[in-house]
Amino acid sequence: MTEEYKYFAFLSFQSADAKEALQMQRALETYRLPYAVSRKHGLPRRLGQCFCYLSDISLREELMQELEQRIAESKYLIVLCSPKSAKSTFVNGGIERFISLGRRDRIIPLIVDGIPYSGDPETECYPEALRRNFPKSANPFEDHQILGVNIHEEGVSARRARQRAVVMVMARMLGLNFEDLWRREIKRRKQQTAIALLDKYENDEITYDKYVSGLKEYESVYQ
Repeated sequence: MTEEYKYFAFLSFQSADAKEALQMQRALETYRLPYAVSRKHGLPRRLGQCFCYLSDISLREELMQELEQRIAESKYLIVLCSPKSAKSTFVNGGIERFISLGRRDRIIPLIVDGIPYSGDPETECYPEALRRNFPKSANPFEDHQILGVNIHEEGVSARRARQRAVVMVMARMLGLNFEDLWRREIKRRKQQTAIALLDKYENDEITYDKYVSGLKEYESVYQ
């Protein structure tokens, strides 16, 4: 029997990370799967609606009940992880609630700041519920750590790291290969850039040299 959910994902975060949460929500809701991938795997080109709500405001009991219902109506839980969210009772409770629904394999930590499993309150970004339910251990038979998606990937620009993070979250939720999906995303972005530059050139908005240099600049970023 196919499970039906009102929301594809619930984004749980602390208010200090609200900007990152809203950006991720918008990126996920507007992302379109490449047509070939959608057709091959029988997936919709758009995910659908994602839900997010500030976590450290004063929550009335009825509002808390409503948010718990929203969590129950969500297929995935995306936890924006930072040292501040790691201390949030709301974020921690949302994780516990989601796990109690039997969906522990559908939790995706999105690291916006800090270090997971650091053991240092100043840098630890995983809430206690994540560390307890997915413990890290030097013993491979006891190591059940959960890997997060980091929006500050080393070696790439901040903009590209965020784009990669969005595609990585998409790949996890849809059970797709990240590298394949990312290659297709690069190809699509190159095509869109080439079309936009050509349109400007044909409308005499830029010179031919600007058109060529624009293509080369984008190529260097996504090579």
